[in-house]
Amino acid sequence: MANAASIYTQFSEFSARGITHDPSADAAVATASASASAASSSAAAAGAGGSIEAMHSRPPSGAASRPSNDTYHQRNQLTYISRLIVGLQENLQKLGASTTKSNLEKWAIFIHESMSISSRNYHSVQHVFDISKDSKDPLLIISAYFHDVIYYHVDGCLSPIQEQHLKGVFVVQEEGSNKILLNPVNPKEDLLLAIVEGIFGFTSGQELTPMTGLNEFLSAVIAVRVLESTLELQHLVAIAVCVEATIPFRAD
Repeated sequence: MANAASIYTQFSEFSARGITHDPSADAAVATASASASAASSSAAAAGAGGSIEAMHSRPPSGAASRPSNDTYHQRNQLTYISRLIVGLQENLQKLGASTTKSNLEKWAIFIHESMSISSRNYHSVQHVFDISKDSKDPLLIISAYFHDVIYYHVDGCLSPIQEQHLKGVFVVQEEGSNKILLNPVNPKEDLLLAIVEGIFGFTSGQELTPMTGLNEFLSAVIAVRVLESTLELQHLVAIAVCVEATIPFRAD
């Protein structure tokens, strides 16, 4: 599976081909690439627990393997929504960002609702805490919160707020096939969407399926759109990269 540094390199090449049409974005991409290398080294030093790719590939751990420190147990007593609010606030602060209490509550409720419908089993709200509890990296933790907000083939449809966040991203070609096709994107009009498409290696008109990253792509788009007004571009790129790294069953 591709690591964060190599995906950042792919994104840099994507940007170099002129897709961003924005010098400031190119500068941000360069910063993101450097951050990716540092994050990759940090994750390697921390072991499997420091990589969202590695964390996503293992099942939830049992109570016996959980850390016994007071902080973990105190957090575990909070409601899921409260834990998401606290986690978002703390990890945004680590990135030098802040937002309103209203936004934190809105985002936490969105994540909770997206992962709490009856069709969810393993990919439920508890899953985001199971895979992120050993990480200290704010980008990995925020990515974990958003990485499974869309599970299209399991949930069966999008909620109204999910549809709102994904407006203009894809079209469902009905006529008996129900194929999901990626809409054309103009980088001058939607730079973030163009960037995420580039990170995932997608092109306009491409059919999206669960096996090729449909759920991860839509989750990444939602993450960067939700956080667009709060985080810097290099942080948004990093989050999209982390979510992309959770695509299972890769040929490479």
